[in-house]
Amino acid sequence: MSVPWKDLERRVAKALGGRRTPLSGQSSGHTGGDVIHPHLYVEVKYRQRWEIVSLFEEVRERAAAEGKVPLLVVKGRKSPML
Repeated sequence: MSVPWKDLERRVAKALGGRRTPLSGQSSGHTGGDVIHPHLYVEVKYRQRWEIVSLFEEVRERAAAEGKVPLLVVKGRKSPML
């Protein structure tokens, strides 16, 4: 059974020529991001609401620590009836 956020990470990784980070980011031993890529630090978010500015600041700091260019991919999802 597919999981929407994992599918999104796989699609983004493929589009960028990388691969999805196994496990949970930093636990993988490769990168703290969601996609293993030699030059980009990629964070993919699939959620209903988010604070873009603070989220990007966090991604930018993590990318700088790895000497990579930060890239934040965001996809909204429709919420169930409120």
